[in-house]
Amino acid sequence: MLPTNSKPSVLIALALPVAAVFACSDSATQLERNATHPSVGASVAGYGAGDLVAQPTLRSGEVGGPRAEALALFRVSALGEANRAMHEKVRGAPISWSALQPCGTQFVKSPFAPLPETLALAVRRAASNWWLVTLCAGSPQITVAVNTLSEDITDGPAGFTMPQRSGNHFLPRAVRVTPHPGFMIAAEEAVDAVESITGVTVVPPVSLVKAARAIPQFARWRVQLAHDVSFRLAATGDVTEANVIYYGYHANVDHATLLVPQEAQAGRVINVRNPDRSTSALTLAVVEGAAADFVVVEPISDAHSNR
Repeated sequence: MLPTNSKPSVLIALALPVAAVFACSDSATQLERNATHPSVGASVAGYGAGDLVAQPTLRSGEVGGPRAEALALFRVSALGEANRAMHEKVRGAPISWSALQPCGTQFVKSPFAPLPETLALAVRRAASNWWLVTLCAGSPQITVAVNTLSEDITDGPAGFTMPQRSGNHFLPRAVRVTPHPGFMIAAEEAVDAVESITGVTVVPPVSLVKAARAIPQFARWRVQLAHDVSFRLAATGDVTEANVIYYGYHANVDHATLLVPQEAQAGRVINVRNPDRSTSALTLAVVEGAAADFVVVEPISDAHSNR
């Protein structure tokens, strides 16, 4: 439940339908690539360890990766039978609930600046980071996005105890037997795809950035190229240059694709309920360098160069 105390609370649902994430032209100039099935789950262990994936930078009060994995298991164990049936329907196969164990964890950076601590935690979670925990039983079966502002879930004698007033801690999503393009893309896959499409070497590290209006499971990889590449915007045909691009999901494309931020980054507006039961608008400010909204791009034919 959402808080009803003296602090404002979230009024709208924060997990919008992924089909409504974007509204851009389905232009014939969109990048023509065959749909690829991503390797679900983090293939890079250690919460960003190593040279390929950026080390996560946690803000004050955020939980770490091991705690997120324990909380993900707690969330799955607490799923009612009705929710279990729903997740198995999405997956298209039974889920081995009792055998699930963490098999990969990714840090997903928020595109927004943190909200003031005077706001309720349920509101602040709209702008906070996420841990994306994949749970396996022989194969990846379900993912649980755990909001990093989940320290109000406390340890009790019988396990974790949820706070009396809160919300938006978890966003579970079953892993479909037939993979959804753009869902839980591994870092190596993103790097290989970007280098193949652009012909330019990727400069590590790469990092996951959440889209403004999609669940964390559809986060995109932020990738830096060795040099600028000319891209043609799919919707308008305009040409732009960039050496920092994104790779992943877009609502109007049936495969993972290249993306660049739109020039105008106005942020996202959510509605909050005030203590007097009235509502007011709250703008989530876009952090510089993190993309909140995207346009689909394709490299122009003469942009490819030797590495």
